[in-house]
Amino acid sequence: MEVPRNNATAFLLGFALFFLMLQSVYGQFGEVAGQPTINVPIGSSNATNVTLANSGPTPIPFTSVLPSFTNYGKTTPPVITLIPENGTIPPYSDLNIEIKAYLPAHNNSVGDSWNGIVQFIEISNTTNAGGAVISAGLAKILTVNAVSPKPDLWPYVLAVIIVAAIAAISYVVLKRRGTKRSNTRFKRRKR
Repeated sequence: MEVPRNNATAFLLGFALFFLMLQSVYGQFGEVAGQPTINVPIGSSNATNVTLANSGPTPIPFTSVLPSFTNYGKTTPPVITLIPENGTIPPYSDLNIEIKAYLPAHNNSVGDSWNGIVQFIEISNTTNAGGAVISAGLAKILTVNAVSPKPDLWPYVLAVIIVAAIAAISYVVLKRRGTKRSNTRFKRRKR
């Protein structure tokens, strides 16, 4: 079966046009690095950063979806905040998103761990009354690990201050006694 020459030319022209159109994509929504893991002391908070990238010539507005953690046993899941939760990534640039996790002390112990998906979704002004609109999005699997609480350092700092104060007062008192003794000896010699 022989393909007519004008159909082959139309096919090649269409194929070339398709690849040219791929080169004119508006924004390229992407991510940098791997999956974030946050080690959070019980009763405290900790944070990590995720970088979103725009490798295209137009700004990309985005919004985020916080992870939902399944509660296992009687644990209390961490509270996650994203800074910023939404915004716009300028053309040809990156944007750092801070993922902050607070881990309540209630019902949690060292070694507990939670996994959830943090999503970043491109906001599109496209609508389609008769069908679906597909928006670009990114997902990161966030892992939060419970670690030992931070030690309270105030008792140690207070003990060091008290020892330093006692040492300073002792030094001043001993120096004054030594000065009084030498003055007394000097006066006795003059007589």
